[in-house]
Formats: sequence, C-alpha cells, structure tokens
Amino acid sequence: MQTSIRLMLSILVLCFLLPFLFQLSADEKINAGSLEPELIDPTQEGLLDFLDKDTNQYLKKAWEAYQEKNYDNAAKYYIAYIKRDYKNATAIYNLACCYGLLGNEKLAAKNLERAYKAGFTDLNHISNDTDFDRVKDGEAFKAVIANIKKKQQDKQKDSSSKIIYLDSKVYLKCNLHFPQNYDSTKSYPLVVGLHGYGGNCENFVDTWKHFDGLEFIFATPQAPYAVAGGNNFGYSWALNAKVDEKLNSKMIKTTEDYIAETVRVLKNKYRIADVYLFGFSQGGFFTYQTGICNHELFKGLICFGAWLDTDIINEKQLDNAKNLKVFIAHGKEDPAVPFEDAMKARDILLSHGYKVTFAGFEGGHVLLDESIEQVVEWMK
Repeated sequence: MQTSIRLMLSILVLCFLLPFLFQLSADEKINAGSLEPELIDPTQEGLLDFLDKDTNQYLKKAWEAYQEKNYDNAAKYYIAYIKRDYKNATAIYNLACCYGLLGNEKLAAKNLERAYKAGFTDLNHISNDTDFDRVKDGEAFKAVIANIKKKQQDKQKDSSSKIIYLDSKVYLKCNLHFPQNYDSTKSYPLVVGLHGYGGNCENFVDTWKHFDGLEFIFATPQAPYAVAGGNNFGYSWALNAKVDEKLNSKMIKTTEDYIAETVRVLKNKYRIADVYLFGFSQGGFFTYQTGICNHELFKGLICFGAWLDTDIINEKQLDNAKNLKVFIAHGKEDPAVPFEDAMKARDILLSHGYKVTFAGFEGGHVLLDESIEQVVEWMK
C-alpha cells in the first residue's frame, strides 16, 4: 500500500514538473543558438534583444584578443559575432585560425571547411597561414585541405565556364566627413582614405574619429571590385585573380587614375588646402602607387601596414616625387604584410631623397591609435 502511494506521488510530481523541464530544455536550446521554429515563442519579451547589440565591437575585441595571443578569448568573440552573421567567411576563417593556434585540430579543420563553403576560397593564403602550423599535419586537417584543393581543381577543369574581363565605366560612391562647424568659405586639408582588402568605405570613414584635434575633410572612396566574405561584401582595389601581366598592369593603372580623379573632383567641389593620401594594407599599396605617380596632387602620403612595389614604380617616377612627405606605420608582428616590407619602403624612399617619418610599433596588421596621434602631429 505504501509503495503504491509513493509511486502515485512520484507520478504526480513528475507530471507537475514535466512542463517546466520541457520549457527549460527549450529555453536552453534557444539560448544555445539552436533556433528550432517549434521551440520559439514569437511573443517572448526580449527574444530579439541580440539585434540591438553592436556586433562590430565583437570583431574589434576578437582582433585585440588575437593580437594579445589570447586565442581562447578571441574565439569566444568570433563565435558571438558569427551567431549574428553566420555567412561571414572571413570571421569563420579567423575562428578556424584561433583553433589552429590553440592546437584544436578537429575544430580548426571543421571551421576552415565552413569558411570555404561561405566564400573564403584563397587556397594560397590558407596553405601558407602559419596559424595552422600546430594542426596542419593532423589527418582531419589534411583531409579538409585536400578536399578544398580538389574542388579548386575541379573548377579549373570545367571547360564549360570561363571568365573574361571587360573595361566599363561605372559610378562608385565616396563617403565624406566634414569638420564640426564646417564653414564652406574656409579652406580645409583633405585626407583621402583607402581601406584595406575586404574592407569598405562606410567602415573606413569612421577612422576620422581617431584624428583628434585636427580639422579636415575626410573622403573614403569605394574600391571598385567586390570580394566574397559574408553577407556584406567587402571590396578590393585590384582583382584577386590570375590574369596576364599586361592586363594586371592595366587594372592597377585604372585604379590609380580613379583615385587621382577622386582628388580632382573634390578639389573642384570644395575649398581644399593640402591633400594627403592615407591607406591601410592594400589601400597603402595604392597610396604609394597613386601618390608617387600623381605627386603633384599631394602634400604627403600616410601608409599603414603596406608595401611599395618597385617592379611597378620606376626610378624616374620615384625621383620626380621626392618632395612628398611620407609617414609609414607598421606593426612589428604583422602577419599579413611583413615588417621588413615597411623598412624596405622606408629605405628606398630615403635613398631617393624623400622626407620619411617611420613609426614601427608592437602589434600586428592594425591601425594603431598611438600611431594616428603621431600622424596628427606630423600633419600639423
């Protein structure tokens, strides 16, 4: 009798708790990111509060943690970001790099595969990325690399498809930021900012906030070529494709002319004093290229994390532009563009009589606030 009573009480308790246990399970699944439609209460207060978060801060914090070699923390912020933008190939790839640096071969391989599916298809970059040194000899990782290579080869073997490049005039946007209390009757310095590969003019225009204590017009033209990298396309100043040398040189010259024309248009439209060309990474390469080849338009060049290609710029062009002031900033631990490239650019310019200010800093492929503060003093 007592056993029966205990059994009945147990059943009653279980029946009472079951709905709560099920609800807890559903909530846990939702919080974990498994948004199964049947588990969602569309009227639940706060369900979509995550949309109000500034997830770009997650990317910033992830990169800062990466630079500090805190790869576990970097992975956390990349995961938080990817939950909002799950097709962002670059963020997924960076997460794979974090797992590589942590020595977690399984997760590095899995997320590299996901990054490739999302659009990160630069096999040369993947194969030479030292972030995967700890895991590259693992069977799972080697299998993913082999699979990516096979897919790339299959694309190249497909004779039914072919890419050609056409010369076409297009209209590209340019973001402008004006000083507070801007007076159209006064002249202001103009800084033209060129973002790096995969960036965009909307994000790069915010760089003006770091130029504290300087009044100037800041222009960020959009690079001409869209590149895959997530829901929001990034842009490149040159095509990332295997093309013949003649066509490649023509494309570089076309971009150079476009940047120079941007300056001419803005000088005709606004009262402009001195003009500075400012570029980061690939944008820094085109800062050297455009500034030296169109030196009459500029007072100075500002190059962060960039390289100077003397196979494209010849000795005569270098000599003709030696009146330019040049500011070079570069991270000593830059994994994308070696610090030696910056020192090489400095030495080449100095040998041709340029006035060069060189700021090496502890850090990677970033725009460092302290270096921008130096730029402000240099411009003043």
